[in-house]
Amino acid sequence: QLHAGRSSVGFRGVMLSLHTASLSFNMPVSAPVSAPRASVSMAADVNSMLGKYSVKGIVYDPLGLASKYDVNWLREAELKHGRLCMLAFAGFLANDAGWGIPGLNIKCASIDAHDKMVA
Repeated sequence: QLHAGRSSVGFRGVMLSLHTASLSFNMPVSAPVSAPRASVSMAADVNSMLGKYSVKGIVYDPLGLASKYDVNWLREAELKHGRLCMLAFAGFLANDAGWGIPGLNIKCASIDAHDKMVA
């Protein structure tokens, strides 16, 4: 059925699409292939890592975090938090577009929900 302001693709169609999309990224099962690996030192010096400024050739670290923490862990955490923020923003837009959790009849604008949570 077509409703005013809604597409003809229902929730089941969207779920089927998401499910089949996830299946397309699976790799066929095969025997593991061992290739020669170069030796990698995880405890590398910060100045030898990628991410230097190209003009001065230094790593910008005004707080000295590289001497206190593992830089690889910090980079991984930054990527994880950036991806989580992108997902949260997509949820923010999906809520304002009218999408919601089936069976949960909560209709609230994203800004109103934010204001209620931080009040």
